[in-house]
Amino acid sequence: MTNATAQKNFTLKASFEDFIVEEILGFDLSGEGEHLWLYIQKTGMNTQEAIKRISHYSNIPKRHIGYSGLKDKQAVTSQWLSLYLPGKEDIDFSQFNDENIIIKTLKRHNKKLKVGTHKQNRFILTLRDIQKEFSEIESTLQSIKQNGYINYYGEQRFGHDNLSLATQWIKGTYTPKRHEKGFLYSVIRAYLFNAYIDDRLAQGTFEKPLIGDIVSLSHGSSFFKVDSAAEKDIKARFEKGEILLAAPLIGKAQKLHYDDEALQSYLRFCEPYQEYIDFLNSENLEMQFRATKVLPENLSYQYNENDNTLVLHFTLIKGAYATTLVDALN
Repeated sequence: MTNATAQKNFTLKASFEDFIVEEILGFDLSGEGEHLWLYIQKTGMNTQEAIKRISHYSNIPKRHIGYSGLKDKQAVTSQWLSLYLPGKEDIDFSQFNDENIIIKTLKRHNKKLKVGTHKQNRFILTLRDIQKEFSEIESTLQSIKQNGYINYYGEQRFGHDNLSLATQWIKGTYTPKRHEKGFLYSVIRAYLFNAYIDDRLAQGTFEKPLIGDIVSLSHGSSFFKVDSAAEKDIKARFEKGEILLAAPLIGKAQKLHYDDEALQSYLRFCEPYQEYIDFLNSENLEMQFRATKVLPENLSYQYNENDNTLVLHFTLIKGAYATTLVDALN
């Protein structure tokens, strides 16, 4: 049992089993090679702790254990790991006995599992103690099913004081350890990403791509620029939900960058955040982009009036937050 995460109109994570995640690779393993891939189910445990325990049992250094995504601790999560075993036999996990980890699949592959390799995550979430008319929640769910929801970074990215630590680092009052730096970069970029979405919403241009904007295909990671010649076609596809606005993960300008109207909008947005942006540029991070909306796949739900619970089933692209979808129901 975990500490319940209280929402305004319902409770999420009253127990580990209320938040179930399954990682989906999106490709088949070769069945041979120097890497042994494990599909594990863990309860009440984060990814790094699971790696630590697998490393201890197998006597494989943690640096030789690969993973694709970091999964919630307050949940039941299934994900892939890979163990580097050059010229070695498979590890015998028959005596592996951990009440928080179940090894579900073992299979060889010719590559190490790297961060961001998996395609999707499948979720089963249970919301309890519903304090809102279900008809209102259902209306929002139908809208999300049709149009998606805003792809904000969730609270997991920011934690209790991660943004504060990142800000102190920028101001020179905190020196992070080497292993903290990458995460704090991502915290700053996530903060600016969310702020950029808020700015476009405030300007009334979130649903209206500007000339020179960066957009993405709704079911992929392909990004391209809106030019004047294709503006009419892109706006039509935008209205159909085939194309989504993208927002920046800020860094040094690369080939894919803003032009024209969108560049002027971006530069105006940057002004109050210039200290953060200058820091990211000084650290040599490259500009990247991320879609501003998520279209969940296979979204379904069951409301049980007797015990006042709502169970949600859906699949998201990697990197999208299920808790952000839930927040949209408040």
